[in-house]
Amino acid sequence: MFRSFIALVIGLLLVSAESCWSVEDPVRDAAHDECLYFGALEAAPNPDKAIAACGEYLARENLDDAQRSYAYNARANAYKEKKDYARALIDYDKAIIYRLKWGRNAPHVNEKDEHGILAILIGARSETFFYARDFDDAIKDDTTLIEKYGDTREGEAAYFHRAVDYFMKKDYARALADLAVDLKAHPDHGASYAVRGDCYAALGDYERAIADFSEAIRLTSGRRPNDFNKRGIAFFKKGLYQQAIDDFRAALALSPDNEQIKANLKAAETALAQK
Repeated sequence: MFRSFIALVIGLLLVSAESCWSVEDPVRDAAHDECLYFGALEAAPNPDKAIAACGEYLARENLDDAQRSYAYNARANAYKEKKDYARALIDYDKAIIYRLKWGRNAPHVNEKDEHGILAILIGARSETFFYARDFDDAIKDDTTLIEKYGDTREGEAAYFHRAVDYFMKKDYARALADLAVDLKAHPDHGASYAVRGDCYAALGDYERAIADFSEAIRLTSGRRPNDFNKRGIAFFKKGLYQQAIDDFRAALALSPDNEQIKANLKAAETALAQK
């Protein structure tokens, strides 16, 4: 939906890997490189190759905990790309477990780096829970990020992500509370205004919904068709059919093949003609 951690995860892990492997290390071979490279799905979207390479790599007995964590994370990314969320979650669990073991047992560990990497892994697992529509577990991971990793990028974003989880559970009061925190810290976050508009619309407060969708449109320079579509729906609910028509047309200009927006436009035009 909007929660993408993959590139950052792989970037950090590849940098950290340099302290664990030397060029001569026999464990760092083609299977290792393909596992991590093709697990960086935004760089090379070949999840099947990543899964095969990571499976071969993980079958070895001479891997340390950090190496296993890297590989499980890469394979989890690949499973997530294939929408096999059950297997992705199993591998994210293992990536986190092995990373924690590495942090406890390895000599000369950089605690700040470990803290950041764990936050990324937990954030990726939370995202996967969300995609799997397991909002309760996504909320648990987001709460962990807020309480234990608030100084990281993932911790700062967790209020927004948890708000979306609460919205999906129709717990609008908690969603609004988290969005208030997020918007205080990030007042230019257009997506937060859009989600808050969703909350207000679900509660029947169309005036506030329209105001927030308008702010989302302003902050994103009108690039997102769904913001226009949702504001159009709010106008429609208030009986403001011409404003609704204008918004649905703006949404269609950005997404001309969207059948739902076409249907919304037709309904608004019909309602205006009958007024």
